[in-house]
Amino acid sequence: MIDAVIFDLDGTILDSMPMWNNFGRKYLKSLGIKARKGIDDDLFTLTPEQSAEYFISEYGVKKTVSEMLEEMKAISYGYYQNEVEIKAGIREFLQVLSEQEIPLGVATVTNQASTRAGLTRNNLIQYFSTIMTVDDVGIGKENPAVFLEAARLLKADPQKSIVVEDALHAVKTAKSADFITVGIYDEGNESFQAELKNACDLYLKDYSNPREIFELLTRLF
Repeated sequence: MIDAVIFDLDGTILDSMPMWNNFGRKYLKSLGIKARKGIDDDLFTLTPEQSAEYFISEYGVKKTVSEMLEEMKAISYGYYQNEVEIKAGIREFLQVLSEQEIPLGVATVTNQASTRAGLTRNNLIQYFSTIMTVDDVGIGKENPAVFLEAARLLKADPQKSIVVEDALHAVKTAKSADFITVGIYDEGNESFQAELKNACDLYLKDYSNPREIFELLTRLF
């Protein structure tokens, strides 16, 4: 029996990775600073706070971390409220899980306001009993705290719960805390799909055939 399913947001529920993969470069450009090659890779696993610290240490940005966080939140909020779309098939998959009365949660690097704006814009927020962000737990997805706190709020045993992620490092973190892991393909993370397939318990190319996916999930226990 599945206690809960905990979803990442960007690249897993929302088709938002193209925006995030260029976010640091665009933010620096707005400050009149040209980003160096490799910045996207440098920022990929960082939390927003860590990204702000990176901009200060690596690019000499003359702003405080708090100032940059507010600016970045404002930029991202507008995108989530007005532009972001969902990944194909996710609505149908969430509906299947809901029909089975499985508690659903979100564990994300994105802040609460933007997360809720994106889910509300796409009429998905009603599926989720809890939304947990790395800001809420004070540490990024290099640590399983965000997944464990989501599971706690869902009253779920990690060993009987599933984490759905598109990011390799997050899958590894969830597995370290004994969650069952499902990897989902996202074009923005093309470079490590082979590693993702090997790391997770189940790999999905997309969410087509949601009832078949649910049957596969039940066989993971």
